[in-house]
Amino acid sequence: IYAVLAFTLVSMMLRAHTGTFFITFFAMLQILLSVSVAYGIYMAVLWLPFFPFLNLVALFIVTGIGSDDVFVLVDAWKQYGNTLPLGHQYSSTSEMADRLQNVLSRAGASLLTTSLTTTAAFFAVCFSPITSLRLFGIFCGLVVLVDFVSCVTFIPAVLIVNERYVKRKSICSRAKDDTIVKPDQKQIEGEQLRYTEIFFRDKVSPFMLKYHRVIFLVIIAFVASIGWNAFNLELTESSTFQLFRDEHPMERWELKLIREFNQELEKGASDGGLIVQFSFGLKTEDNGNYFDPDDEGELRFINNFDISGTDSQELLVSFCEEVKLQSFYGDPCDSFDSNLSCSLKNICTMEFLKSWIQVPCNQTTDAPVPLTTLDDFLLSPSRDQCCDLSFPIDNKTTFSSCINALADLYYVQDRDSGLFFSSDDDTFVALIISVLSNVPYTDEYKPMDDFYKVLKKFTSAIVSRSPENSGVGTMKFISEFEYYDLQTNIVQSAYSSAGVSFAVALFVLVVMTRSILLTISSVVTIMAVVFVIGGIVVSIGWDLNILESIIVSISVGLSVDFTVHYSHSYLHSPDKSSRITYMYKVMGVSVATGAFTTFISGAALCFAQTLFYYQFGIFLVITMVFSFTFSTFLLPSILCIFGPLDDQNEGKDDNQNETGTDEDSSSKGDMVAASVSI
Repeated sequence: IYAVLAFTLVSMMLRAHTGTFFITFFAMLQILLSVSVAYGIYMAVLWLPFFPFLNLVALFIVTGIGSDDVFVLVDAWKQYGNTLPLGHQYSSTSEMADRLQNVLSRAGASLLTTSLTTTAAFFAVCFSPITSLRLFGIFCGLVVLVDFVSCVTFIPAVLIVNERYVKRKSICSRAKDDTIVKPDQKQIEGEQLRYTEIFFRDKVSPFMLKYHRVIFLVIIAFVASIGWNAFNLELTESSTFQLFRDEHPMERWELKLIREFNQELEKGASDGGLIVQFSFGLKTEDNGNYFDPDDEGELRFINNFDISGTDSQELLVSFCEEVKLQSFYGDPCDSFDSNLSCSLKNICTMEFLKSWIQVPCNQTTDAPVPLTTLDDFLLSPSRDQCCDLSFPIDNKTTFSSCINALADLYYVQDRDSGLFFSSDDDTFVALIISVLSNVPYTDEYKPMDDFYKVLKKFTSAIVSRSPENSGVGTMKFISEFEYYDLQTNIVQSAYSSAGVSFAVALFVLVVMTRSILLTISSVVTIMAVVFVIGGIVVSIGWDLNILESIIVSISVGLSVDFTVHYSHSYLHSPDKSSRITYMYKVMGVSVATGAFTTFISGAALCFAQTLFYYQFGIFLVITMVFSFTFSTFLLPSILCIFGPLDDQNEGKDDNQNETGTDEDSSSKGDMVAASVSI
């Protein structure tokens, strides 16, 4: 229902702007087809098996971006047509081709630049190790890319058909065109302007040229007061993946009520410490499908795993002794009343092997004995091998047979710890030693991060002492770090994706403008938008979670469009005064309508109960407000202060150049601007 609402409102905006249902219908059809084609590429070409619900937000994104592209093309088409005499009839196909060539050469470069930066921002999300985010970035990037291709191929064809067949048959269409036409003026100025274009040229531009220093200081002060808060964006401490808004009944149960009903259960769950598993012989690799969350991959072992060396055996026993001296070690005897149970839980595999093989053979027995101590337990079964041995075992064959015997007796059913053998040839392939810690599980990042670093330091110290080519060197640790790992990856992927999209935007701006000053001005404007967005979302209580990491990742890409449009049009005027005026006149309407349609798409999402849609709607609304405001006022103010002067203006009064009140200069600037647009 929210997609229908957004589509309806955007369609009304397109109808009001284009003046014809014909263009509006096919423009909205092109937007829908962009999503369909992108979905076909996603499923049939890339063969991606999973389509997360996050991808559905692409419909709202392309509604705003696609309509913005249509506005730019339609405005360029109209602005060229307004330079032609009233009632002009195209005598040949070449005239229409010349018009189309002019429109695509002027608007196409701007659309290509914005599409590349936005696509790069979404594709940069692919750096995230989180499957849903990776797939979201791929799909949204495809949608934006397909929308650009269809916009510069399909929409021009629609404009030509409308001009040659539809508009010619409709007398009313010219009467409804919002242009101001004075026959004597038309011959003098060479073009006719719409009300909105006149507003930007005669109202906004003089205001900017006169008060640009004040505008610059006010916006910079605002950015400084709000933007600093962006650095306070912190990781969420909730382990619950929230699907709906806080006031939704299901979320009220998950976030609050369930804890009131299960206080005793939660208290009991928080008393125990985490189990840490130290593994030897396992490969730490993710060999599953990175684009399928259900494909967890398969367990793989280190080739030629060997701990039979005497140095390795002694180091493993030393590890068992040292781990009990660590600050994180939890004494299992606190949980067991039985002395035997305590001893069995407090002894690791290699310690057990050492004690088991040192039992005198004549003391071993199959007869039932009271199992009160560990020594009683070691007497069983009766055996004439793997007894009366010294440790470490210096014979590899003996070590292998004793390890196999120990596994058959005591570790065959334990999959979380103990000895592991190949199912093909019974080769000893891995060892896992489980240790109880005194660190309870928590959703908070800092305590889990401290615990992770302590374990990593301890493990690194053991590995550094391992003999060369020893299986001890493959030591790794495992515990309940899933949520901690998710939090870490959220931070890393969010900022790395934002960095990649910013680098691409910077590169595209440099290539497009070929001006260091204009590039720096554009970058300052984009960063101002990003910092204000970050400051506001922190102020309204957002934490850095999966959904928020998407917003951080794509904020640069969605903030760059309007700045690029203005920067591109700024390059088409010969001096500072006429550049600002020309920029507003040519792109002011397109930017304003594009911002408003994307704002509408975001506002429609704000009514959703699904949390991601709601938050993304808030993000789109905030982004459009400040992206439009800063690109329309901050960027021109920077260019007014630091922008280049043309040679023909050197020696003129600076105030005259800034205000543009000199009649000859203004007239000349407008005439030059008109000639450039042609």
